[in-house]
Amino acid sequence: MKRRKLVLGILIVILFVSGVFLATRGMEMVDEKKKEEPFFTEAHLDETEFGIMIHRFYCIPSPKYDAHTIDRSTGPDFSFYTLSPTDDTKKAVALMNTMIYKSDESLTEKARKVAKKNGITKETPLKVEWVMKHPKETVEIMRALTGEGDFLDSKSALERGYDLLTEEEKENA
Repeated sequence: MKRRKLVLGILIVILFVSGVFLATRGMEMVDEKKKEEPFFTEAHLDETEFGIMIHRFYCIPSPKYDAHTIDRSTGPDFSFYTLSPTDDTKKAVALMNTMIYKSDESLTEKARKVAKKNGITKETPLKVEWVMKHPKETVEIMRALTGEGDFLDSKSALERGYDLLTEEEKENA
């Protein structure tokens, strides 16, 4: 009887230690997976930020980017990718400036705070050059402004908003 209890006790300890080991290893694997998340450009944009720069700020990636066909087996470092602005990038930046500083203050207060934290004010508005040098911060401002960039969701929405800007607002980007 004592021998049976001893064997049962040893089995319980072995199961407990195994469970702790597996749980710890699982956490390490999650941490390793996070480390392997791809990053793009010298700014180390995550995949979402990189996609926002392409699809909401209409930047052109080089080399050509397709989330479904990039070779992830080479590792997470895609910092060799670059982004180039387009005429639509300038339109998006001009529209963002107007949205931040000419819209209802209560709706854009958070965006103004984020912009100010990054040195962007009404007197020193967003510029395409700044956006290209600071894409992470640009995405942060956009998210604070709209949640997910609804006025940048499509080229038609961008064009409609841009057409309503004054020449001065257009040149301010």
